[in-house]
Amino acid sequence: MKKKKLLIPVVASLVTVLVLSGVSYAYFSAKIKENNKTETVIKSNELNLIFTGTNEITANNMIPGDSFTKTFTVENTSNRAVDFNVYMQNITNEFNEDLVYTLSDEEGVVVSETALPVTNTEKSYLKTALTIDAGVTKNYTLKIEYKYLDTPQNDYQGKTFKATVGIDTERVGETYSLYGTVYKKENDTEVLVTEGNLVFFSEHQDIAITSEGKFEATNLEVGNHEVYYMGNIDASSMTKEEVQAQSKCSATFKMATSDNKITLTCKNPDDDYSLNDIKIIKIEQGNAISMYDKIKSLSLGDSSQIDFNVTSEYAENNGTFTSGVYQFKDEPSVYFYRGNVNNNLILGNYCWKIIRTSKSEGVKLLYNGEAIDGQCFYQLGENVLIGKTTYAYNEIGNDSKYLGYTYDNNGEEKDSTIKEKIDNWYSENFISNESYLEDVGFCNDKRTLSDHNLINGWENVTLSNLYAASGRSFDSAKNINPTLSCAKEDLYTLSSDKGNGKLKYPIGLLTTDEIIFAGQSTKYQKTSMSDYSTKSYYLYAEKEYWTMTPIMYNNSAEVAIVYNHYPPKETPVTNTMGIRPVISLNKNVYYNGGEGTSRRPYRVTLDKNEASNIVEPEIISCVVDPSYTYSGEPSVGTQVTYSSKVVYTNHYELVDPQQFNVGDDTSTLVGKFFYYGTSTSNSYVYYINSVDETTGAVTSYSAVYNGDCVD
Repeated sequence: MKKKKLLIPVVASLVTVLVLSGVSYAYFSAKIKENNKTETVIKSNELNLIFTGTNEITANNMIPGDSFTKTFTVENTSNRAVDFNVYMQNITNEFNEDLVYTLSDEEGVVVSETALPVTNTEKSYLKTALTIDAGVTKNYTLKIEYKYLDTPQNDYQGKTFKATVGIDTERVGETYSLYGTVYKKENDTEVLVTEGNLVFFSEHQDIAITSEGKFEATNLEVGNHEVYYMGNIDASSMTKEEVQAQSKCSATFKMATSDNKITLTCKNPDDDYSLNDIKIIKIEQGNAISMYDKIKSLSLGDSSQIDFNVTSEYAENNGTFTSGVYQFKDEPSVYFYRGNVNNNLILGNYCWKIIRTSKSEGVKLLYNGEAIDGQCFYQLGENVLIGKTTYAYNEIGNDSKYLGYTYDNNGEEKDSTIKEKIDNWYSENFISNESYLEDVGFCNDKRTLSDHNLINGWENVTLSNLYAASGRSFDSAKNINPTLSCAKEDLYTLSSDKGNGKLKYPIGLLTTDEIIFAGQSTKYQKTSMSDYSTKSYYLYAEKEYWTMTPIMYNNSAEVAIVYNHYPPKETPVTNTMGIRPVISLNKNVYYNGGEGTSRRPYRVTLDKNEASNIVEPEIISCVVDPSYTYSGEPSVGTQVTYSSKVVYTNHYELVDPQQFNVGDDTSTLVGKFFYYGTSTSNSYVYYINSVDETTGAVTSYSAVYNGDCVD
């Protein structure tokens, strides 16, 4: 038998290949090429899994005790981790359950002894949801054995087993929720449909369209489904035949391969309806979802609608943009937060800002200070910097090598000053949370600028001393064009398979491209300073802090910083700036509650059961802001209303309030919340720190800061 080598990205058949992207499941056609009848190649335009080795198994005249093995290799040549399945198909099995198989890889048994599938032509899965990382090759051994028993087995003499072995990435046995927006085309313009009903089959789901044009269908399994637009007809008690007869429009789609748009076919040829912005979210056991899928479900669309040449604030003020989550059009698996957003998350008793997702379905986070009682308040100034102080990027800057996160020091690789500070912080404060993290890579892009025409200024600096970011995602760039690409030697990773392998811990820094994604831009696009400055985006912190993006060497190595509310700025590496490290959650981290606000930040867990039974903690009090502390009031004789608890809805409200005159044993008020007067609600609430034991006057009190306690 000739051995065949099959390059199988995602196998549906030898004619059609189904590829799983980060935002949706899209059809991709495949081409088959035969080389001397010994090699069959099927390629997709994104995800490549290579299956090598014979894929046909034929066993004749086996006797009890006989066994044989088949080996195959799976190689992931894509840029992200892939889950795949091993299956048999076109099975002829004339034996009974005594014919068994085991499946093993280099690390041990993957499937223990199991009876082979019975005769059928469909796929029978031997093992589902195997994971292979990007760039990794794994070898598998399939052992088939005819078990020897102490009972007669003569009935199976001369019997045959025959099958074909294959791999695919079908989401076997999984269920999904499908989100989208309903549009109708009028005069070549798509307008929202803000009322009416959709009905989904295979299981009957009657879903009302929201006033924002949105819908959600739940618990849809992989496979074919039908959707019907009913207008305002209530179809909740209709049979499928009645739905079909009374519907206005319909479509059939395959759940695992749905594009980001489903076009409906309408009975009235003048009608043109579609389901847009389709997002498919995997539902784990007990309705748990990954943090990646939680972010994906919030997407407002792809980034083609965003003008990166202006700030998010400028665009929002001019009605051309809405702050939120967007899909990066050049990397469909990546979603990023932009503008003034609720992207707070707690991990390890620290607050983090969600920057974006990774290509491997992780979630990149920016350090945002220490959590206080499970909340993320006062995240400005030195509070968001590790050590609450500033550091140099490197102590020396008289050579371009000091732009590096590490650099060559007489033949030895030496850590930069900033890497030493970050690694020390991580080892002393955060290493116990490492199981949550992925080896995503952090880009210290030292590729040089290709053309002076990409930038404004610096004509006298040679191209070899200007770096690529200066022409795409920096203050100098004529046109903003952020990217996620990075040369392998510049990508700081733990593993040398994914990047340069020079990290000790999975932690790094921001890039200027991520600053642009977040909502900043370049001053050269607008003449007014107010047009390119922004405090209304989540990276603003009232303090400057380092990125790891080299900009230039001009007698001094200069790296970009997040420059307050202005575009990123080049700064000599010997200057001192704040440090806000970046980490990335892995794809197996689950959403465990919260809303992303300062008061109710997202929480995460590695436990699916915990994520399936989310319990939101009770928030009984707003946190006191120690930076707003006062004295001298209220004076003796003043009446105050106080309580030990305060809650916030759309205003502050004391729980079980009581009245008290200052001076009458005021020491009982220490540690209580209060406001002046006798009303039971007020916009400003204060916390009593201390009183004068002699006079009873309040000597120190702090504000519960109004802006920080808004849900």
